[in-house]
Amino acid sequence: MELTLRPRPVRYILFTILAAAMIGVGVYFFHEGQVMDRLLMKIVGLVIVMFFGAAFVMFSSVLIPRGAYLKLDDAGFTICSIFTPRAFRWNEVYPFEVSQQSKGRKLVVFDYTSAYRGPRRARMPAVKSEGFDAFLPDSYGRSPEELAALMNEWRARALN
Repeated sequence: MELTLRPRPVRYILFTILAAAMIGVGVYFFHEGQVMDRLLMKIVGLVIVMFFGAAFVMFSSVLIPRGAYLKLDDAGFTICSIFTPRAFRWNEVYPFEVSQQSKGRKLVVFDYTSAYRGPRRARMPAVKSEGFDAFLPDSYGRSPEELAALMNEWRARALN
């Protein structure tokens, strides 16, 4: 049995449009550098284009099928973000929880068990300082509480 969840596109469409608009601002600054302080404006324009160009790629990748998803199956789950899947087996993680972050955003979080043999770089120090090893990048059209409960159901079923 398998279940694939995808992020809701509305938020990512808005972020993609905003990033495209900011790329336009960066291009304007770059070209206006001929009239104003040339070097500074060109540098500012270039930085804006590079930063929001990366954001554009990241946000638009969510809108493309297979660009971002959460797949649950009997063996484990796969988180895919920007076309990069990371697979986990159910026995490699402890039960999922919901964590409220400093700005009020709620995330589904989890810790690795001793069975986890994946890359240790996945344990980011900034994330670990919050009290967990990893988090899901989206709630995939559900509330964080609903998603954590769903994943805990799949985990319990697979481990029993």
